[in-house]
This record gives sequence, structure tokens and C-alpha cells, in this order.
Amino acid sequence: MSFDLTVYGNLILDNTFCVEQYAHEESNICTARHMSPGASANVVSAISRLDSALNVNLSSIIGDDTAGRYIEKWFLNFKKLNPINLNLNLEKTNQNTSEAVIISDLSNKSRSSIVNWGACQALKNLKNFNSKWSHILYLDKLPNLDLNSLKNLSDESIISVDLCSSNQNLETRETMISMLPYIDYVFASFEEGCCLAQQDNPYDASRFIAKKTRGWCILHSPDGSYISEGSHQTTKKYNVTDKVTGPVNVLGAGDNLATAFIVDQIKRQSEVSESIKFAQTQATEYIKNNQKE
Repeated sequence: MSFDLTVYGNLILDNTFCVEQYAHEESNICTARHMSPGASANVVSAISRLDSALNVNLSSIIGDDTAGRYIEKWFLNFKKLNPINLNLNLEKTNQNTSEAVIISDLSNKSRSSIVNWGACQALKNLKNFNSKWSHILYLDKLPNLDLNSLKNLSDESIISVDLCSSNQNLETRETMISMLPYIDYVFASFEEGCCLAQQDNPYDASRFIAKKTRGWCILHSPDGSYISEGSHQTTKKYNVTDKVTGPVNVLGAGDNLATAFIVDQIKRQSEVSESIKFAQTQATEYIKNNQKE
């Protein structure tokens, strides 16, 4: 069996608390709370909304515990209730399932988290599922990922990765940079990209990262995205034209942007500039829907 897209990597049970405006060392009032399997759930949900005809495969590791069973049940229920061709390859181990407590600051459009890393970080080898596109979630949080495994997969599939940390240490940065020659697309926030590239601004960071890859770097923020293929000529900023104002939960917006970009590339093979415009529009719509809830 072949797939249009395989999603690998971090699978975390997120327990999210929304607050109007977070105050440090204060008892903040929760305005909304929800649980979901984090970025993987955001990607799957976005695909269901954007193009349910895609054949999607999810490959990760969970623990044989309460959190792991919640995650597995969540995806099985999602398949029943939503139009999507989703195949689950969830390996179970004796390690605890990764879990996170997230505080979403609505007024400042920011989030903070406490993560108890577990089973998903044990991912070492990227099994080849015969996918056109392979998307690796949180490359900077997969310390055991084998470089040769990534190299071999890159011979058969388009590779994209997402980052999640803006305080990577030297060892993590060096490991990720060694993997960039086998990656076609890097998605990261401005802060994450600048940290990886050790640059002060997203323009230079996007160029630095793109030069190391075999394709493009996309750095995003609520205001817009920088895209680069490594040269000054290909490095451009695309501003968000319909920016959301007022308090809103932005958690998951980056996942929706990356997913929309990937879907547009798989189905329409658009120019990168057109794919990022489409992706920004979809991410904005996602944020607007959060604002209504």
C-alpha cells in the first residue's frame, strides 16, 4: 500500500488551558480547556478539512498507559466522525506516553508549556511506507533519530520537518544541521528558525537554513512568512493580509499552515509562493474559527 503523506514523530497528549491574559505568579482563571494528541491531531484535522481524499499514514510511538489509550481512541473516533483516509501505525512500548500542559495566552497570542517527554522520543528509524511525502514533527525533539534512516527515506520521498523549540542547545543544532541536506522543506516559527541558524532576523535565518537543505525554508509568524531557497532573489516575506485581531488561541496555527502548504504541493504542485499564500489563508481561517469558539 502507498500513501500520499506519512506523518512521523512526536505524539503528545496536550492538556490545554486558555487564559485571557496570563499573569506570572498569579492564579489565572481558565476560560476554556481541551485535550488532544497535539500537533499530530492538528495535521490530521487540517487534512480532513482541506482534502479528505488524501491517503494519510501516521507513524509514532505511544505508551501502553492511560494517555496512550486516550490518543489511540481519539484518532479512531476522528476516523469515524470525519471524512479522511487515515492509517494508524502506533507502536506501543513500556515507556510513558509523552504529555504536555499548555497555557494559551489569548490576549498576547502566545503559549507556554510543560512537557513530560516519553515514548515518542524513542523514534530512531523512519520506516519507509512508500509515501510521496514524509512530514517529521518536531525534528528538534527526536534525539534518537538515525541520520542514515533519514538519508535512505529521502531517496524515496519528499521530506519536510517542523520544529518546536526556540532554545536548542549546540548539540541539537549541530545534529539538525547535519540532517538538513536530506530535507526538502523546513517549517519553523521566526524564533525557532533564528535559534537554529544563530541569526538575529528571520530573513538571514531563512537563507541560512535553506542553503543547507535541498529545497526551501519557511519561517512563519502571526504577521507573515519568510520563504527562501537560499539566495537573496528567492528570499521573500509574504504578509498576512487578513490578520486576526483581539484575544485568540493561536495554538495549532503553525501546524495548519504547514499542512495546508503540503496539501497544496501534493495536489496542485503549485509554485512555492502560491502555496505559502494558500497556507497563510488557511491558518488565518483556523485562528478565526478558534476565536468564535
